[in-house]
Amino acid sequence: MRRGEDVGMAWGGEKDGRKLLSVIVAVCGLAGCVSRPEAPCASTGSYPLPATLCNSFAVEDVTSAVPPIAMEPAAKFTSSSESPRPAPSSERGVAGRMTISEVLRRLIRTNPDVGIAAAKEKEQYAAVDGAQAGMLPTLDLTAAAGPQRNWLSDPAGNAIRREIGLSFRQNLYDFGAAKSNYERASLAYQSATNARIAKTEQTAFDMLDLLLKVHQTDENIALAKRNIKAHEDILKIVQSNESDGNSTVADVKRVTTRLENAKTSLIDLTTERTNASDAFRRLTELDVDKVVDAVTPRLGGNPAELSQEKLDRNPDILAIQSEISSLREQLNSVEGSGRPNLGLESTFKAGRNMAEPDTSDRKTYANVLVSLRVPLLDGGANLSARRQVMARIEAAYLRLDKRRRELREEAQGAQRITSSDSDKSGSLVARVKAARKVQDLYFEQFKNGSRTVFELLDAQVDLVKAETDLISQNFSRRRSQIKALLLKGSLVQDMLALAPQ
Repeated sequence: MRRGEDVGMAWGGEKDGRKLLSVIVAVCGLAGCVSRPEAPCASTGSYPLPATLCNSFAVEDVTSAVPPIAMEPAAKFTSSSESPRPAPSSERGVAGRMTISEVLRRLIRTNPDVGIAAAKEKEQYAAVDGAQAGMLPTLDLTAAAGPQRNWLSDPAGNAIRREIGLSFRQNLYDFGAAKSNYERASLAYQSATNARIAKTEQTAFDMLDLLLKVHQTDENIALAKRNIKAHEDILKIVQSNESDGNSTVADVKRVTTRLENAKTSLIDLTTERTNASDAFRRLTELDVDKVVDAVTPRLGGNPAELSQEKLDRNPDILAIQSEISSLREQLNSVEGSGRPNLGLESTFKAGRNMAEPDTSDRKTYANVLVSLRVPLLDGGANLSARRQVMARIEAAYLRLDKRRRELREEAQGAQRITSSDSDKSGSLVARVKAARKVQDLYFEQFKNGSRTVFELLDAQVDLVKAETDLISQNFSRRRSQIKALLLKGSLVQDMLALAPQ
């Protein structure tokens, strides 16, 4: 047999070989014709992103990824698609005050929880490439050498065989298993993106909630100081009356006790304010007293507009819905893997048998084959995989129902606050005005001797209670408005839209 004769026989002639080569090229081209999702941090507009989302897939020191308190955010990460933006000048030292929008952007860039969600999003995007590989051809290079014995020759002999080859395989038809697997990965990536947005929205709400808590405590502290001042004025009058014989020592002690209670309340409020400030610092790594908030009072979310349709656009809901779609595609892929598979295989090998130092036998072999694989028995592996995926789908539907109920309950709570706010706030304002008039009147009457110290102290308690309730109602209304934006999934965008340019 002539050298290269195997090649001609395997290809079936030069003309047929060219046709088969054209088939290989066409199949390779069609394998890449799939709609590919956009990469992380692409087409996000002005929505702020965590610092690690656009980074290349490189392992970094975790401690270096977290900027120290009151220092410039870490800039050692290099983006594969865009250069890192310099931090605003107000972020570069503790001396500068920061607007709430600057705090928000910095929080999203550096918060670990948002960064973890971004890392999961990057993981799912990398899985899309892995799923796409199942629709693309594979090419392997092999090289081998070793002893060989031929019992068919006469006499039988030993030889050393050396061989090198290329093997090619392309999936032609698998009942949509590879495509479903690719769609599964794409939908899982979409779910991770929505989960990252949901975590961003929740982190922004947590920051605003702590900020409102600090502001509410500040107003209560100011009220507590006014209360102390009022008790001190009453104590001076009682002590003066006691020295003149118009009041008793018991009256002085009663006022003194009330005064000490007011001072204790101020100490408790100061501690509460410190705790809220520390919580804000832990979340944002910034001092709350250096934040200029001109945005939060203008956030005008209306809980009454929270229909079920709007709640279904919440990022949490969208993430679970994408997860369910991804699991359905995974189920299709698993079912497809149990059906016949049609593939295209091609092999090229060149080998040499060396029986004696002065003789050699070189052979070159190539083929292009259409192969059909029919699974017959897998020990129940495919059935087990399908049952696992169906159980995950069932669990995902239950989580979707649970999350919808939670959002509906939160929306109804916010709606109850705002629906009763108009009447309740008006009633509280009237109550405060009336209590202040009563306290002023009793104070004058007490100085004239027509009111007892008990009546004056009770009037002061009523005034403080009314003002405390009014402060609480005002901040409850503001929280419900911010909660409405969170439930709609538009809190971050609305905050940035209200920020001064």
